Amino acid sequence: MATVAATREAEAAGAAPALPALPTLRFPAECPLTDDLLLQISALNRGLRFERDAEGALVMNWPAGGESSATESEFGRQLGNWRVDYYREGLVYSPSVGIRRPDGSVRQPDAAWISDERLGGMSRAERRGLIAAIPDFVVEVRSPSDQLEAQQEKMAEWIGFGVRLGVLVDPDDRLVFVYRPGREVERLERPSALSAEPELPGFTIDFEEVWALIGEDD
Repeated sequence: MATVAATREAEAAGAAPALPALPTLRFPAECPLTDDLLLQISALNRGLRFERDAEGALVMNWPAGGESSATESEFGRQLGNWRVDYYREGLVYSPSVGIRRPDGSVRQPDAAWISDERLGGMSRAERRGLIAAIPDFVVEVRSPSDQLEAQQEKMAEWIGFGVRLGVLVDPDDRLVFVYRPGREVERLERPSALSAEPELPGFTIDFEEVWALIGEDD
């Protein structure tokens, strides 16, 4: 947990202060954290982001900071443009989506695309709630409240559940980590672009647009 001294030191250095970890809330077996309850909690507390871990506990996350939010939106914009202008298949999801995974956990990637094949025969009602389909592609953006190691573990989990391509972005150091099943993680230093072939045909991430949003340190 961040201390007052550490927070003041970060502020004095001009860096974004580390935010303290939010508690994880556990529920009794006779009153579990169901999908409906998770959605109700999220609706009533829109200032926070809520997930569920594999043990059924409620995981609270700080809202994204301005820089992280702008970066997330840029990835969503690029994905959306690719889908509309080129591929016209599957659906693009924003950070507010809840993905229900095979272990019972519910996570919210910062950007995601799910192919028609994986969405399968889901009804409209099923698509309006938590999505029980693993994305083909996910993006996670490290925010000031995130530890890099924890984000790397999170991305490894996504790959383990069947994500075909994962991109983890550390804006502070301009680092990008690329994850694919059965391959070593690729570490890129301030890339200008990244091809998402063959997982997303015709899609190239324009990182120059991302870095331009972030700007340089003062």
